[in-house]
Amino acid sequence: MPLSLYLQAICELLVIAVVRCDNRLASGIAMGLFATGVAASVLLIAAHDRPFTGQISIGPGPLLQIMPGE
Repeated sequence: MPLSLYLQAICELLVIAVVRCDNRLASGIAMGLFATGVAASVLLIAAHDRPFTGQISIGPGPLLQIMPGE
């Protein structure tokens, strides 16, 4: 996983916390929504990092269907 994604997420969570420090409920909701988005992004990057291995792998069938006949 790219370390830059984690660093950017931490910085953004800190900014949300500082900007919304006067209202804890709004801060918690905003941080929760952003953290959920980051988690979904990391999951998608991890799932599609190696598309030919793992639980959601694809086989060569779709690629062979679009290749021109030889």
